[in-house]
Amino acid sequence: KIQLLQEALLWQEPSSSESAAPETVTEQELFNLLQESLQKERTAVTLLGRQLRQRRQLVRVTAQQCREVTACLRRCAKAAWSLRFNSCLQTVWEPGPGGHGRGQRTELTLPELCVLGPEREASAGSLVNPERSPRPGSRRRKRDGLFGIFSQDPDTELEVAQALRMVKTNFCPYHRIAAVGASMGVEGLANDASRSHCPTRNLREIIGALRLFRSDRDNQERLGLAKVIQELVTMVSEIISNHCKLSKQHQAIPVQDPEDEEWARPQLLLQGSEQHLTQSVSRFVFHQLHHRLFPTEPTAEDNRIHLQIQRLWWLRPRHLDLQKALAETEQASEAVKLLQRLHSLRSPNEMLEVMAQAFRITTQAACLKSQLAEGICKTSQDNAFGADEALPLFILIIIRANPRMLDSVLSYAERFTTSDQRRTEQGYALAQAQSAVEFSKRCRKEQLSNLKPGEWESHIESDDPPP
Repeated sequence: KIQLLQEALLWQEPSSSESAAPETVTEQELFNLLQESLQKERTAVTLLGRQLRQRRQLVRVTAQQCREVTACLRRCAKAAWSLRFNSCLQTVWEPGPGGHGRGQRTELTLPELCVLGPEREASAGSLVNPERSPRPGSRRRKRDGLFGIFSQDPDTELEVAQALRMVKTNFCPYHRIAAVGASMGVEGLANDASRSHCPTRNLREIIGALRLFRSDRDNQERLGLAKVIQELVTMVSEIISNHCKLSKQHQAIPVQDPEDEEWARPQLLLQGSEQHLTQSVSRFVFHQLHHRLFPTEPTAEDNRIHLQIQRLWWLRPRHLDLQKALAETEQASEAVKLLQRLHSLRSPNEMLEVMAQAFRITTQAACLKSQLAEGICKTSQDNAFGADEALPLFILIIIRANPRMLDSVLSYAERFTTSDQRRTEQGYALAQAQSAVEFSKRCRKEQLSNLKPGEWESHIESDDPPP
């Protein structure tokens, strides 16, 4: 063994001057040589480890800088596309001279539309009760005027009479009958005062026609206003998308590997998206109609829910089986401030985004805290955070915030939320907020945990007003 060690430590490639092997050495010399060799290898490994750590640190710093640059590019691109979309919306809002009616149409020109309102009786609120049955032996009298043209099914006649519609001029019954009357030499054939008829040429006139109708909550559902606004948003979005050639941009860029999504290509970051366009158009339309769709003062239901939430001000995390650390975070305080400004927003999309942001930052902070606690106490499973803890936490956040006009905000967002939005994070946050309101309405003593003796009675059953 000593001989093999000696050969391993002292053997060198023979040269022209050295043709013989090194001389035999003692065990002590071999031991010293072995220590020197090990020390050199240890120093080299330590140096390599230090270099590897430095490279890893540089990679992390570079990755963080790349993320910051990516986020900056996204924000700049979004701001640039927002300016472009707003410029297109201003053109659609009211085209310049020489656009409509001069035979010169551009890509940013809406087709000529007609807004058909409900029957005058329905819009005035004096519509005959649909549940009232006719007298025995009597037949329902057909309505006069042009109403029969709009209805294909007699059973839906009353619903169509109350509905609000938006059709192209070519398909408008008033214009068709007027054309027939003009060909016959009959004037005023399409004059029917039983329904509202507003011909429009641009987005400003469409918004003005929609403002003419009474827009309280019950009337909005009866008119089908959400469907009309959604059709208008879709139509305007398609016109601007074709003008900006968004679909061609997506087709020109190849599909990226999902593994490289974190490092997106610059051309992917700088292109516009259909979702951003739809949100911009929806925000623009609802900003114009907000004062007609959203109440300016709290309703009776808003005040009732505000008082019901206010009487639960004393609830603590232990009452909902939550750890105190999960609800006492900076993100929770930020979520409270976000929820308190919901009533000042003007678009349902903005309200949904704020609710989703409040829910997201609160649950993410609580999830991180629970993971850290679980890492410290690996043997305990009480620190796990999931969907069962997310709802009680959001309930507590809403009770702390107690937003103004919460019922109006939730109903406003729900009425004008599409089916696709309900399947997203925003729709989930809306459902959580509605569940929190229902909890405040039906909160009972049996639903709370860790109550002290007399705590429920002192806060709920006492006549003392909450602070």
